[in-house]
Amino acid sequence: MKGLDHEAFDAITNDAAYWIGFLFADGCVIRGRRGSTRVQVRLSEVDRDQLVKLRRFLSGTNVIGNSPPGNFGGYRSRASARLTVNSRRLAERLLQLGRYEGPIAAELTESRHFWRGVVDGDGSIWISKRGYVSFSLVGSRRLLEPFLVFLKQRNLGRRITIRPDKSIYQVSTAGHLAELIIDELYRNAPVALDRKAAAARPVIESVRARRIQVANDADELRLRYEAGATLVELGHQYGVSNVTILYRMRRAGIPRRPPRAPQKDLPKSEADELRRLYKAGATLAELARRYGVSESTVFRRMERAGIPRRPPWRDVKALRKSA
Repeated sequence: MKGLDHEAFDAITNDAAYWIGFLFADGCVIRGRRGSTRVQVRLSEVDRDQLVKLRRFLSGTNVIGNSPPGNFGGYRSRASARLTVNSRRLAERLLQLGRYEGPIAAELTESRHFWRGVVDGDGSIWISKRGYVSFSLVGSRRLLEPFLVFLKQRNLGRRITIRPDKSIYQVSTAGHLAELIIDELYRNAPVALDRKAAAARPVIESVRARRIQVANDADELRLRYEAGATLVELGHQYGVSNVTILYRMRRAGIPRRPPRAPQKDLPKSEADELRRLYKAGATLAELARRYGVSESTVFRRMERAGIPRRPPWRDVKALRKSA
């Protein structure tokens, strides 16, 4: 056919990887009775522009046909658009790369552009009215297993498993993990199905804004920690546990401070003052404010000075009345 690029899939460029992935999902290779071989893809009429983009990539002039609503193989079908390309080389290349059997070529399974094409064909991006995001992809186990490997290599496959879905299989997730997967596949995408790219756009913007906020929080966390704040104090400030603070510090690459040298006993004058104030009824919080330290530091100083803890607060209340 005049102008058709029969070698379009010979080199796996980003665009070629995308269209191969899309054809793995929605395309098929058809062998004619007289030895002819063709590649065909049928989409809903609303996605006609996708076929126009595929035809442009292949440098073809093929007519995009129309199919009215009908009953195909026992299934009711909406109006659809169809593109057929007669090319033995393109068809054989798809088969060679693993369209129907054998392992799928590693140069494809390692490409996010290939997987975006697959998702554009057989995947789903859904955002609820409240902004909750979900992601799913259906296909054969042979296709989904390398997709799960692709996700795990990017720390995006946790808690995701391949589950049966009628006669095929499915992987799915929701929430923050779904957002990260969508961002990985569609961020700065050179080509994508228009309606899925539109669905992915607010998700990508949300992930980007969150990353900027995390970076700003990491800078603030670093400054506070380097200024001397303890993990417990930082946990109180951010409303999380000290373990969470330590996890955030590791993720942000903030090094731990060296262990403090064992503290010496308090001078007798300071120990006597602390004993006198505490015996008079001062609370740990009041003593902490007085000395500009945390309550735990006051408690440790009391232990080193041999100051015994008071009885329960009811007795302290009576003690203050009698003072």
